[in-house]
Amino acid sequence: MNQGGWGLRDAMGFIAVLMVAVLITMVMYNRSLKDLFNGSGTADRVIVNSYSELEEKMISSTQNYVDNYYYKALENGDNDIVTVQELQDNEILKQLQDVKDENLLCSGYVEFAKTAGRTSYKPYLKCGDNYQTTGYQSKFDE
Repeated sequence: MNQGGWGLRDAMGFIAVLMVAVLITMVMYNRSLKDLFNGSGTADRVIVNSYSELEEKMISSTQNYVDNYYYKALENGDNDIVTVQELQDNEILKQLQDVKDENLLCSGYVEFAKTAGRTSYKPYLKCGDNYQTTGYQSKFDE
């Protein structure tokens, strides 16, 4: 006997439509947060006021890379290098724009090492003839 209420089939269909709507909303929300915090969207370059800020951006991007993308477990005494290009290829870092010349892009690498249970990071930045971190070696920036 039908009393005008929803049947099991109707209720399950409504729940399925509701779940799809929630899923779509979550994906859209997640993308908007990523755009907000990564600054992606219109700008493809990191724009800062000093070379030390660029180096700090390299360090924070490398920390993100090591935490989320690095394929080896770091043991005490281990060290490695990640290039700016590799960070950009993994969409962790945008292009680094030279502080003195907005048409010049910078390159570089970050050396990281684990000692006494802590990971240390040392950035090496090269921005044409305008700036180069002391100790920079071009052989690692390839």
